[in-house]
Amino acid sequence: MSRNTVQKYVRELEYKALIITEPTKYESKNGQVQNGNLIYTIRPIQPAVDAYNEGQAAKIWRR
Repeated sequence: MSRNTVQKYVRELEYKALIITEPTKYESKNGQVQNGNLIYTIRPIQPAVDAYNEGQAAKIWRR
């Protein structure tokens, strides 16, 4: 996959509150602080499922 595709889907997972991303920093050998990797935390699925189900129920009631 391309980098843009991965970024798009990571943002979507964050928007849906299924993952949390946390940036890291590190100090290089010459003392400069630089950006590191992202830490990905997978959140519990049940709150996302509940929110989805509530949204589906709201669509039914609007009909």
